[in-house]
Amino acid sequence: MKLPVSFKKRCTILIILSFCVGCIMLYMQAWHPVSAKTTASTQEERQISPVADQEREILDQVQKQRKASHQKAAKPDWDLFRAARIVAQQLASQDLEEKEAVELMLKDLGYGAGSVHVLKMQRNKPMDAAQVLRDSPDAKVLQTAHLSRIGAGYASGKNGQVWIVLYRDRAARSNK
Repeated sequence: MKLPVSFKKRCTILIILSFCVGCIMLYMQAWHPVSAKTTASTQEERQISPVADQEREILDQVQKQRKASHQKAAKPDWDLFRAARIVAQQLASQDLEEKEAVELMLKDLGYGAGSVHVLKMQRNKPMDAAQVLRDSPDAKVLQTAHLSRIGAGYASGKNGQVWIVLYRDRAARSNK
């Protein structure tokens, strides 16, 4: 069965038009400068989305303090965030012997002994994360120049509110 000549011409024109529309859409989404900025921020938000609000608040507060003291921003480490959240949940529910479990969990994630440090903050009455960090005398450690990676965890339970900040020094030796 032969197709009429006019159908072949229209089919070719439709293919060319759809190709042009596709190219325009690709340009608008991927290569146009304004669209590229929107795409980048959306991608960044997607990466930080598994982090709870209290944990994000701690991270933001630490980064603000580091910026105010003219230090380089610490990179968020998602393994440290997960480990910190698990430790905080176990501490809040009284299911954890603190020191041993944290070291074992970090060893399982590939961090060497002593390469990751723990900052524990605990309150029995409700407080926001930024206030707890400001009130903690040990939080000054987070402003040192050697801090390279950070993760924070939060949970509330029988032991009140618990915040755990795991941080890694640049000079620390580990597998990661």
